[in-house]
Amino acid sequence: MPITQGFDPEKHKQKAILFHQMHSPSEPLVLLNAWDATSARIFEQQGAKAIATTSAGIAASHGYSDGQLIPKKDLIKAVKCIINSVDIPVTVDLEAGYGKNLQEIRDTVYQILRMGAVGINIEDADPEHPECLFSIPEQMEKIKAIRALAKELDVPLFINARTDVFWLKLQATPEECLPETLTRLKAYKEAGADGVFVPGLTDPALISDIVKNIELPLNLLVGPWLKEKNTLKSLGVSRVTTGSAVVRDVTNHLKKIANKFIKEENYTCLDPTVSYNEFNNLFSLKSIAKEEPKPHIEDAVKNHGETQLGSGFFNNITASPQVNITQHGNVNNENLATDIDSASLPKNTLP
Repeated sequence: MPITQGFDPEKHKQKAILFHQMHSPSEPLVLLNAWDATSARIFEQQGAKAIATTSAGIAASHGYSDGQLIPKKDLIKAVKCIINSVDIPVTVDLEAGYGKNLQEIRDTVYQILRMGAVGINIEDADPEHPECLFSIPEQMEKIKAIRALAKELDVPLFINARTDVFWLKLQATPEECLPETLTRLKAYKEAGADGVFVPGLTDPALISDIVKNIELPLNLLVGPWLKEKNTLKSLGVSRVTTGSAVVRDVTNHLKKIANKFIKEENYTCLDPTVSYNEFNNLFSLKSIAKEEPKPHIEDAVKNHGETQLGSGFFNNITASPQVNITQHGNVNNENLATDIDSASLPKNTLP
């Protein structure tokens, strides 16, 4: 049975195109970073045009520290939940790609694409070697492989290439970080990146240098250092994100509530401003029914877990006619989950 049933590939493509168009220095894209369905839905309800995910927030909500320690299957499940909870575009923080080789990284990107993601962050910090970056050729190969996969699937995926030269303070001063940053960003642009992300960069003069030299949308991590939003326009910044700041602020609020509940003589701290009905209606049955048939989830499983690719979105995959999946629980719209067999993914465009 075609796996495109219940999914509109053209709508997915148009949403990805729209996300590209949102990156403009004349009106910088402001992205809040969600860590679960509730945060994503609230951001959308408050007027967000698109949302990003936070790796730190998702990891913490599953009992892990940041740094690609959460198992990939748990990350994928969390991302699916976030994407299914909103109608606006979602871009996913994939850290270093959740793979030890190009094929495993392609597998990760393939899975989030088939759920409806329109963008990714891919960073050059090596999670297994703190304070170290992958070599420029290594990182270029990753970006090329991801770009090739997106082309196979005919999805204009927004690849946001992150470099951590400033974030890790690999040089003594910010000015000394600039040359290596520019070298890396130019290489990532050549490999196929659509935008660049430089967390830790806050100096206006250095921001302007990168904007002028790279000529791709620049993403910055916002914080107290940014006093005026209009500063972004004057510097030519196209996108800002909150990273883990929001989930950390929520964590601080939880600490305060817990402290009051345990130590105070009354329970006035448990007077929520959000009513039970308002909270419960974040996810109505109507919304769930509408959102359940989200991208690429197979409608039926046959031959003990093997499903045949059909026409449409995935006809661009040329290397393998089938994707093997492992069933978890009952096969229905509410409980179906899939694990992709990496060997079945298209390999013909690997560099």
